[in-house]
Amino acid sequence: MEVEFIFDSALKGLKESVGNFVTSFDHANYQRILKRVDAEEKKESDPRAKVHTKNVQNYVVHLEDSSILESTEYKFQLASSHATTTAKNLCRERGSVADPAWMTTEAQKIAASDKNGLIKEVAVLRGNELVENGMNLFWNVGKGASIEPCCVMIHYQGNKDSADVDFAIVGKGVTYDTGGLNIKMAMMEAMYIDKGGSCAVLGALQGCIDLGLKKNIVFACGFAENAIGADAYKPNDILTAMNGLTVEIANTDAEGRLVLSDTMTCVQRKFNPKKVAYIATLTGASIVSLGKSTGAIFSSEGDKGDSMVEAFKNASKDAHEPMWPMPLNDEHRDSIKGKYGADISNMGESRWGGACHAAAFLERFIEDERPWAHLDIAGPAMFGKSENGDATGFGAKLLLSYIDKCL
Repeated sequence: MEVEFIFDSALKGLKESVGNFVTSFDHANYQRILKRVDAEEKKESDPRAKVHTKNVQNYVVHLEDSSILESTEYKFQLASSHATTTAKNLCRERGSVADPAWMTTEAQKIAASDKNGLIKEVAVLRGNELVENGMNLFWNVGKGASIEPCCVMIHYQGNKDSADVDFAIVGKGVTYDTGGLNIKMAMMEAMYIDKGGSCAVLGALQGCIDLGLKKNIVFACGFAENAIGADAYKPNDILTAMNGLTVEIANTDAEGRLVLSDTMTCVQRKFNPKKVAYIATLTGASIVSLGKSTGAIFSSEGDKGDSMVEAFKNASKDAHEPMWPMPLNDEHRDSIKGKYGADISNMGESRWGGACHAAAFLERFIEDERPWAHLDIAGPAMFGKSENGDATGFGAKLLLSYIDKCL
């Protein structure tokens, strides 16, 4: 099916209206059918062999003033829609397909789509290479799975006149989360979405490539499956992180912060970014606090009125992806102190303030007092406003808006 949209030139706020309409249409038009058959049995006549992603396959926008279609506002809306769809497609892929190796390949494909020389480097650490680099927290989360964990770091250099990295974003990519030996008691069937943070990162990367933004950004993803098996890491293990901190594993289901923390250390030491952020479907506690459609922003700099919190709030308004600042104080920092001689624990001492405890843990892996933020998108990435829930692609437009308009 092909559709033509014709806009009256007298329409108020035409430039903004066209972009917003096309973005809304793209999201409403989205349909993904995941039925598959084995490749050997696949037949063209078998409808299950097709993966549909759209209801209306093609559309044309007609305007009397065609210059609007060349405006930065319209191009941003198109790119942000593509970013969200990219994130949604990746995140909706189920766990038995979208394992760490598959996600790494997809990340490399997005980087390879750059035809303008914007991607300076794609660095991948696999399996034992994580151990060799001291990333023991990350390795332990993924070592019980049949597919080895992978750390992917993509250096986007849009500003060729500068060697500095303006910003680095680290996304949680737990491709399936059983909870480990502290097995999940609820919602395990939705845990293919636990890679939502990394999918948002890759969606934002796609958006930057589409727009050719003149910023220097590192897009990093930690891919691991938190599996149950003979090699799985164990409750009360004490592990040494890449930055030298010792960590008690109070619960193997608090795994995302372990993957994020080692990845963040690696990114900071390899690229020395000016600012950094985490994005993750990290805690059910954030959903309890803020509901299903709003994400949480944490930053120690929020106490100082720092611009990073305000910048992400502004980006969330621009993207129509709601985020809300949350507290991070000494109560939360004290709650993650180790009980058995380690520096810190991966869980707070009580269930109260769980999202804040996770942020306090991640704070310990920020080096050189650089500005940082943590975005917990568990609710909106998994549910949005839907009762049933499926991956929404939340976070991709938020990140793209922040990079484009707030850096």
